[in-house]
Amino acid sequence: MTLSNFIHQNTLTQKGMLLVLHPPLQIQKGQLLWDSQACNGLEQWADNFGSIVVAAPAIPEAMAELDKTTVWRDTATLKNPERFEFVQLPWAYSLPKFLKTYPATRTLFAGLIQQCQYLQFAIGGLVGDWAAVAALEAQRQGRAYAIHADRVEHQVVRHVAQNAGFKARLKVSVTSPLMARLEQQVIRRASLGLWHGNDCYAAYSRFCQNSYVVHDVHTKISDAITPAAFAEKVKSSFTDPTLRICYAGRIAAMKAPLEWVRAIGVARNLGVNLQAIWFGNGDMMDEMRTLISQLNLGSCIQLYG
Repeated sequence: MTLSNFIHQNTLTQKGMLLVLHPPLQIQKGQLLWDSQACNGLEQWADNFGSIVVAAPAIPEAMAELDKTTVWRDTATLKNPERFEFVQLPWAYSLPKFLKTYPATRTLFAGLIQQCQYLQFAIGGLVGDWAAVAALEAQRQGRAYAIHADRVEHQVVRHVAQNAGFKARLKVSVTSPLMARLEQQVIRRASLGLWHGNDCYAAYSRFCQNSYVVHDVHTKISDAITPAAFAEKVKSSFTDPTLRICYAGRIAAMKAPLEWVRAIGVARNLGVNLQAIWFGNGDMMDEMRTLISQLNLGSCIQLYG
């Protein structure tokens, strides 16, 4: 099926796009909150597809309180918020919870899919991967859908488990192949594949003939450097030739923080005068600090959390 056919199929349905995504929703003091970056992307989707139905898992309050990396945004502050409808899905990342909530959630998807003109599912995982479940329901209804992936999940879990204990490695040895099989099953029947970056494209494009590399760019025109600031930056480079590098993001495996540290180390060893800063927190902070110390990069890299 061509991209044109995908876009124009089912034009008689009422709502714009159904997005089934992983970033969790949170209710706090009567406000429905969502990841601020996800909200930014959502506004771009709505600008192009009209009304949007977002289905995402609802994070338990206790877990949300422990999350120090997500920047939450009140969904009521979205541009033209009447364009958006949010559907809270079960937080079902354990097998008993997933099996218990599966029938009702599958029924929920059956109705949402019938209501929406376009369907897009951001897969990633196995137990608790509601996007894959939505894709299976779309297949049952004979509906065209797009699959979006930010990372190759079955590869990521194997990488993360390399230094884990025996039980964790044993679990991943079972779940990773099952993830790969589920990914292929939903991608082969997809009408459109949107792969964030070349790693995803290389892993998944062979299963979907209508595949594209995409990049999520969240900067706006207002974020660009002003002409005056740019001129000052050029001028200062003659008196202060230090190369300054800044990265903002979670210190997590998918952001490759250890590879980033090693790259800084290579540049330093080649004689580059540089200062690097990482803004963010995450579960690999201790590993990152240890590597910085091992490579003697303390004078070059600062972690601000």
